[in-house]
Amino acid sequence: MLQAPIEQMAFWQLAEFAAHHSPFHAKRAWAGRLRAGERPAVDELPLLYKEDVRDAAAALVATVRPSGHRTRAVGHTSGSTGSPLEIVKSSRQLDLERAENCRLKQSWHRVLPGPHLIVECATERYPLGSCTQRLDADGTPVTTLYGLEAGLVADVATRLQIGSIHSWPSVARGLIAVSRERDGAPLALRAISTRAEVLTPELRGRLRDELGCATLDVYGAVETGVLAAECVDCGLYHTADRSCLIEVLREDGSAAGPGETGWVVVTPLHSYAMPLLRYVLGDYAVVAEPTRCSEGRLTLAAILGREKHLFVTPQGRLFVPMIEAKQLCEMPLQQYKLLQPDFATIEVQYVAFRGTDVDERALHAVVCASLPARFDVRVRQVESIAAAANGKYFMHERLFGDSR
Repeated sequence: MLQAPIEQMAFWQLAEFAAHHSPFHAKRAWAGRLRAGERPAVDELPLLYKEDVRDAAAALVATVRPSGHRTRAVGHTSGSTGSPLEIVKSSRQLDLERAENCRLKQSWHRVLPGPHLIVECATERYPLGSCTQRLDADGTPVTTLYGLEAGLVADVATRLQIGSIHSWPSVARGLIAVSRERDGAPLALRAISTRAEVLTPELRGRLRDELGCATLDVYGAVETGVLAAECVDCGLYHTADRSCLIEVLREDGSAAGPGETGWVVVTPLHSYAMPLLRYVLGDYAVVAEPTRCSEGRLTLAAILGREKHLFVTPQGRLFVPMIEAKQLCEMPLQQYKLLQPDFATIEVQYVAFRGTDVDERALHAVVCASLPARFDVRVRQVESIAAAANGKYFMHERLFGDSR
């Protein structure tokens, strides 16, 4: 469902353009109806999947460049769903995404003290350990560190007396381990903001209790730009409705209501270089009740991540395998991961802190008590838990195929 008249207008302007100038969309039935002067219902436009973007990228790109969208840039996704995608955007779209990112984070300065450290992946241009520095708009020093290794991040944060870090949840988790290995030596951090991976309640609790850090989270994708950011005042995620139309849909395709979980469908409203109409990101989110500060827009209570990272009960119901944070903090776990190899089994892999023993029977009991159905739970100690090929760390992962 479209949430506001301005979104409806922008959506149909993009759809009209795609019906005429994007070969992939132009051949679809809804596009013919639009060209004939008829406007179908929004839910009559078919969903666009990642496979479509991968297999028909050239046909999705518009054959004309409208005013304001003539300069184009090509980007690539990280490939966390199987293979990277090539995404074409105009410079105008990129500018609007950046502006929306800034708008959604306006209140963050109240809880993200400087100096700031932004942690990025190392690249050929910026190898592991290299840094760049600049001043923010208000004169606050901002350092960008290239390299996701937690020990390196801790060293730079300590040397520069960093107040807040912006990086991935897996880096934040690594900082907890580094602090423990250094006998709890404080990092002097006051806040951490995260992106790219799911920030779980368990990790929020550990960052608060073990590092004394407040947390804020932003949700987005390469294809769409920022989609939602956590609000300092209400703790919910407000959506980027000035740059995207965001739908959260039930399994039957209808709009999810407050308190319900659904899959995220996005239309970047300025994607005139490569129109992405009703694009399925593959993520699940929980819809929230609007708050006073949400101005009536779609508000999200939680981002649950990719479907491949949701588990399935033996009865076929999807769920997020979350374990109560306090119980895990009482165990000497440096890292853990839940795997579901089949409908009946869940494997718990864990890394213990050096020189400590984990009570595997207690860990088994905690995991079993957190699950919504009976599973064969197996606990296994490992030397390390590696990130995925794209550098992201998945705390839980289902190893078999699509359940739908």
